[in-house]
Amino acid sequence: MSLMTVSQTLRTLIDSNFLQKINSGAYRVNPNVLFEGCKADQLNVLVKYTDTAKEVAQDNKQQQKAI
Repeated sequence: MSLMTVSQTLRTLIDSNFLQKINSGAYRVNPNVLFEGCKADQLNVLVKYTDTAKEVAQDNKQQQKAI
């Protein structure tokens, strides 16, 4: 497996909204894609996912300011 194959695969997964890039080398799977269960359970997971994404964005901004 080449670096180009891995890069193209990751880019495709991100573009298809299957993966979300958190920071360099860290990715998260979109729970909307994988989750099974009732709507209430799915909504709870999506709220946590969104909150975590906001926290990651804030952490990234703080890290950028520190540099």
